[in-house]
Amino acid sequence: MSPRQKAETVRLVKKSKESPVCAAIGDGANDVSMIQEAHVGLGVMGKEGRQAVRCSDFAFARFRFLKKVLLVHGHWYYIRVSTLVQYSFYKNVAFITPQIFFAIWNAFSTQSIYESLALTMFNITFTSLPIIIYGLFDQNLPPELLLDRAELYRNNAKNSAMSWFNFFKWNCFALWHTCVMYFGLMFVCFDDTCGLPDAQTPDLGLFGTTLVSICVFVINLKLVLEVRYFTQFFFWSVIATLLGYAVVTLVYQGFLSDFFSNYGVYWSYYRMFQSSSIMLGSMLLGVVCLLPDLVVKVCDSFTDVRVEERRRKNKDSPVTLKYYISYVNEAFYPGEESNNWSTVTNGPRDEDTSLENKHRRENGAIVQSEAFTDKNKSTETGMHVGNRTFIENETAFSNVATSLSESWTSESTVI
Repeated sequence: MSPRQKAETVRLVKKSKESPVCAAIGDGANDVSMIQEAHVGLGVMGKEGRQAVRCSDFAFARFRFLKKVLLVHGHWYYIRVSTLVQYSFYKNVAFITPQIFFAIWNAFSTQSIYESLALTMFNITFTSLPIIIYGLFDQNLPPELLLDRAELYRNNAKNSAMSWFNFFKWNCFALWHTCVMYFGLMFVCFDDTCGLPDAQTPDLGLFGTTLVSICVFVINLKLVLEVRYFTQFFFWSVIATLLGYAVVTLVYQGFLSDFFSNYGVYWSYYRMFQSSSIMLGSMLLGVVCLLPDLVVKVCDSFTDVRVEERRRKNKDSPVTLKYYISYVNEAFYPGEESNNWSTVTNGPRDEDTSLENKHRRENGAIVQSEAFTDKNKSTETGMHVGNRTFIENETAFSNVATSLSESWTSESTVI
C-alpha cells in the first residue's frame, strides 16, 4: 500500500460509526502519513531510518515492546492524567468556594477572605509538587497483573475514568470539604474569642489564615488517599509542601513589609498557635473532611482487582498439599521445624537406609501414624513400609485427610 492509502485506511476507521480511538505503528518514511493521521502515532526505530520516530507521539526500539507500552504504560498514563485533571478541578473548587460563602457575610463586596499571598501561591507552590510526582510515578496496578490480564485494558475504554459520575464525585467531595472547613471554623469562633488568651477577638486575617492552613493540609492529604503506589519521591513531596507552606507563612506574616503590604495578616499565623481551640478544631475539621473519602476508599478496596487476583490465586493454589502437611508437622511437633515439608512424622525419626524407602521419600509425602499402618488399604490410602505411609497421589491424600479428620473428631467427642 502507498502512504496515502495507509492514511486513508486509518481515516476510514476513525470516521466509522463507533468512532474508535485509533493507533498506527510504523518504522519507515512510508508510514509517516498513517502515523500522523491516527489519534496515537507509534514509531519503531528500524533499519529504514528515524522518519517514523520523529513524526510519532511515542517511540520505542523493538516491536515487542508494544505490548508493554499499551497494556502497562498506556494504562498507567491514562489513570494518572485523569486523576490529575479531576484533582485540579477538586482543589480549586475546595479553595475558592469559601469566597462565595464569605460574600454572604460581607454584603457581596470585593473583600477577600484570603490574603493575596495565599491566592497567588496556592496553585503554584502549596498544592503543585505532590500531584506532579503522582503524575510521574503512580502505578494503580502492578505491571505483572496488567500483562497477565490484558482484559483490564478494557476498563479504560470510552474514557471511563473521566465520566460524569467521577467528575461529580470529585466535586461533591470538594463541596463537602468546603462546607466543613468554612462553617466548622465559624462554629469554633462562635464566641468571638476563638480561645485566644486575654479575651482577644479574632480578626479577618486570623480567620483567613486558619482557613487556608486547613485547606492546604486537607487537599494534600486527599491526594495521599488517591495514591496506589507510594514512593519516597511522593512522600517527601508531601512533607516538603506542608513544611514549605508553614515556613513561607511564618516568614511572610512574621515581618512587616511595605513591599508586601502585609499589615492585615501580621502575626496572624503566630496567633493561631496561641489558641488551643483553633488548633484542636482544625485537626478535628481535617478528620471530618476526609472521613467520607476514607470510607469510599475502604469500600472500593473490596472490589479491587488486586484483591480479586489474590483471592483467585489462593483458591487455585496448587500447593494445598504442601500447606496441609506443613500444618500437620507443626501439630505433631510444634517446637521443631521439619527440614522437608513433605515429611510428616508422629514418632521416632529413624534414618531409613533402604534405597527403596529413600526413593519413595523423595517422590511423596511421608505421614507416620499408627492409625494408617494397615497394609490392606494400600490401594485407598497409599503404600506402607513399616509404620510409615507414603502418599503418592491426590486420591490417597484425600482418603488420608478424611480418615485423620474422622479420627480427630472422634477423639474430640470422647474428650
